[in-house]
Amino acid sequence: MKEILIVEDHPIFSDGLQNILADESSISLLDKLADGNLVIPFLAKNKVDLILLDINLPGIDGLSLLKEIKATYPDIKVLILTQYDKAAFIQSSIESGADGYLLKNSSKNQVLGAVSQVLSGEPYFSQEAMGTLISSMRRQGTNHQVKLTKRETEVMTLLAKGLTVNELADKLFISAHTAETHRRNVMAKMKFKNRAELTVYATEHGYLDLPKGG
Repeated sequence: MKEILIVEDHPIFSDGLQNILADESSISLLDKLADGNLVIPFLAKNKVDLILLDINLPGIDGLSLLKEIKATYPDIKVLILTQYDKAAFIQSSIESGADGYLLKNSSKNQVLGAVSQVLSGEPYFSQEAMGTLISSMRRQGTNHQVKLTKRETEVMTLLAKGLTVNELADKLFISAHTAETHRRNVMAKMKFKNRAELTVYATEHGYLDLPKGG
């Protein structure tokens, strides 16, 4: 049984999420918190597998909270569920370690699909979120024409899936130092400014099969 925590300050939406999750036998709603400042103390006392996290919260905003969660509890999955569809928010979420990004106008099936996929260890960024980032990159004239080696392509794909450098090293049976060198080479060769750009590029060019949302 996977334990889920909802962090959302709007009772109507929070209750709606609770109803959506209620019929899923493989997951259990541990609690609902409406204040960002309550989350870290709660995690210190409870085992949580996945957090459904809003960005706009009292106490501490969701993006700052996301960084703190990932720094202290890196194994906890975090799915951003928000009304914000701006590229800056999506990019900041990816950079801060979000395992997924979903808009609040998503359907019940989208929410459940995202929850299931993130819990299985795969990232979930909705079609709307990825479309926003791709459009933003195109407006900025981002263009990556350099060819990657087979190993560099592997590294880029795993980074786009959300793996850390240490996880990358374990996956490829290489040292953390070598994994970090590959990461730097990919970022430099492709002229990616950040992980968000890498993720968008990998998605747009078919290096990983992220869901299309709705």
